[in-house]
Amino acid sequence: AFLTQLLEHVRNVFLRRCTSYEAEIKRLRENANLPGWSFCSYFAVREGLAMLFEQFAHLDDALRQYEQLAAFYEAHAKEISALLTVRHDGTADALKGELLKPDVEAFRNQIIHTDISTFELRRYMLARRLALLLQQRRLSDAAILAQSVTADLVLELQDCVQEGEVPALVARALAYRLLREAATMCVSACDDARRGEDGILKEVTVLHRRCYSLAGEMLQCAAHQLKTVASLAAFTEDARALLPPHCSELSTFSSADA
Repeated sequence: AFLTQLLEHVRNVFLRRCTSYEAEIKRLRENANLPGWSFCSYFAVREGLAMLFEQFAHLDDALRQYEQLAAFYEAHAKEISALLTVRHDGTADALKGELLKPDVEAFRNQIIHTDISTFELRRYMLARRLALLLQQRRLSDAAILAQSVTADLVLELQDCVQEGEVPALVARALAYRLLREAATMCVSACDDARRGEDGILKEVTVLHRRCYSLAGEMLQCAAHQLKTVASLAAFTEDARALLPPHCSELSTFSSADA
């Protein structure tokens, strides 16, 4: 009886919090055209609901919140971009960690304070959506999303280079890391899904093959970005510093072309 009452209490708390979040989201959406409206405040509230759903294992509902945020951003990209702080140093700092395994608390703090670039915001949304898809073993969907959004982010970096906002070397290194991480995450998830209790990989299915194929295409694009990094840096230590410590591709290209 006690356990039943406890579960009922938890359920009621969850529903009350959902109702509260949804009411605030509705209010913010209705006021989107008013002066002083903040996308970052809207983002923080909707992500709060997403994190609540994730906490209670409603992963589809959590993913839906991020998808709606991404769709809202794409529909109002120009207006939102004008409100965000473009932080070139922050873009370069992204090279120091894993691009698609972000510190959620740190990113939420940046978003709440509007202290984030469009690139960082979009890669954060990609990272959160990928994580939720992979938790559900939606491998093909994850790979399709990763390929589509990383392609858009690489184009955004190229635009930043042309406008003189980000050094070409940093942009290419970011593109390489982003593509490589996305591909590696998809391949690892596929391998895990195929691995039986005995640790042996099972036969590749059509869904696995689709995921592997898309990951392979991303790795090919990553290799192209890496060669450009090596060329731009003239194979100096500056180029190696932009890549993960375990990465050996740069020295391979360097010695091959020397």
